[in-house]
Amino acid sequence: MRKRALEDHELEHDGRVAKSRNHEGAAPYDNSKVGVEDAALVTEADYIVANGLRYVVPYEFQFKVNCKERWMRKSLLDVFAWEFPHRDRSYWEEEALSGRLLVRGRPVQDPEAALISPGDYVTHLVHRHETPVQDLPIRLVREDERVVIVDKPSSLPVHPCGTFRKNSLIYLLALQHGLTGLFIVHRIDRQTSGLVIMARSARFASEFSEKIRQHEVKKLYVALAVGRFPDGETTVAVALSYDNHEKKGSCDPLNGKPAETRFIFQWYDPDRNMSLVQCLPRSGRTHQIRLHLEYLGHPLVNDPLYGDPSRRPQLMEGGQSHPVVPDHARRQGELLNCVTCPEILARADFRRDDGFMYLHALEYSGPEFSYVTQIPDWANQPKPTESKSPTPS
Repeated sequence: MRKRALEDHELEHDGRVAKSRNHEGAAPYDNSKVGVEDAALVTEADYIVANGLRYVVPYEFQFKVNCKERWMRKSLLDVFAWEFPHRDRSYWEEEALSGRLLVRGRPVQDPEAALISPGDYVTHLVHRHETPVQDLPIRLVREDERVVIVDKPSSLPVHPCGTFRKNSLIYLLALQHGLTGLFIVHRIDRQTSGLVIMARSARFASEFSEKIRQHEVKKLYVALAVGRFPDGETTVAVALSYDNHEKKGSCDPLNGKPAETRFIFQWYDPDRNMSLVQCLPRSGRTHQIRLHLEYLGHPLVNDPLYGDPSRRPQLMEGGQSHPVVPDHARRQGELLNCVTCPEILARADFRRDDGFMYLHALEYSGPEFSYVTQIPDWANQPKPTESKSPTPS
């Protein structure tokens, strides 16, 4: 079976939220406005908190995607079956014929014959179920007239993407702190915790992003790596490639983009066979720290993509896959031919991971500033008598 190309409707675009090309790099300021119009309207009634997780009550939603150059002159059905293989071809055909998959806002009579043209956009009317995140507070590190800097919990994406919207940093910032209308300066992966910098103006976002691109900003992360890491400093300068279809990177010295990371050994715990290292990436390629640690033979302890399979997060069972869907949401789902509601109601157990990795953005600094957050508990060296699994931040 072909691996999925994209998470559930990961090509979401509505002209107001855009994605960074580098998950851990600078965001182009003209595409980074946190301008989701309904973020300020979100309330606790939109959520259900259970078992330490924050769920979103399912809701009606319109996914809108501007058609890509690679889609031109291909049929609507071919495009969606390839780009979104989490559903089979017959599902997309039924969605189009039922009037829930629209081109330029109009129904399509024959999705097999309807060819994508320049300027087209596609709308999918769905009953949206979001992936739960850990129910952890977002700590404000600094807030002034120019910037808002937060300590992002792991499991939480910075902006709406894939199966996340209301369960994203910008929505929960509005809910917890009343902060909206910010400009994202840089991003970190969903499973990574730590510093995220946002600006109050496009001008400052542009200036700060340019400093990151020009390597004028020092970035410091901490990570738990498998095995006994070499003493002192280790620098990796290996080019990286990233497959947008497979959503996975690789070390690619011949065809990849230049990338350099400096690692500094901190301590080793022989009981758990893991080392804490400081990570100082000079560039900002997608998954750079994770890939360079794998290259050294010391991947992140619980990296779900590049780590040791025996140490990857174990899926936990028991309880429910989702809190009971409220009656009004279930009725919405029936009208929208929701395939997820029946699955939830039919299952008595659930499988999930905690959506975190032992990778934490600790400090961003430059000639005129230094933004530092707290070190997570799992990064503190255990006492000789301690021998327990690290806990997520």
